[in-house]
Amino acid sequence: MDSVNNISAKDRKWPTAILTLRKKLVLSVSVFLVVIGSLSLVAYFLLERYVDISGADIVFLERNFDNTPFSLMDAHDACRYEAKFKLGDTLLRSEMLPLSTRFNTSKGTYLVVLDADVGAIDAWSGMTIYCDIDPSKQKISYYKEVHTDQQSLFSSTMSLLGKLVN
Repeated sequence: MDSVNNISAKDRKWPTAILTLRKKLVLSVSVFLVVIGSLSLVAYFLLERYVDISGADIVFLERNFDNTPFSLMDAHDACRYEAKFKLGDTLLRSEMLPLSTRFNTSKGTYLVVLDADVGAIDAWSGMTIYCDIDPSKQKISYYKEVHTDQQSLFSSTMSLLGKLVN
């Protein structure tokens, strides 16, 4: 009871004054953690659209398609960035094959075909990369890598059948 009567007028005015040092420390740390947690959540939700950026998304990140429409060169850039993202430093060179790259009217997408070299600088192999890009969504809907140095299943089957016939 003596401790209750010994509270000064200043302590009655400021209720935190009667807290012990340990309680003040716990209260300060708790407030700090709540503030940091809140700021982290706000930052996460504001920057959420940048979390899963990969490959072709880099091309269209801040692009306004109302001002400049989607074109074949955008599709080429998207395919090239996606190939660079998937293959990394092993992608030595890539170039668009102009006779194969086109707008596919039946699907409403751009088909981009890249001729590429992958591997180390002294031991590389050829590759053909196929990308299907939807201009309305600005997304790659199909991506495939075909190693040109290896025979396809059809070619190897036909050569095997040719050897059996002869």
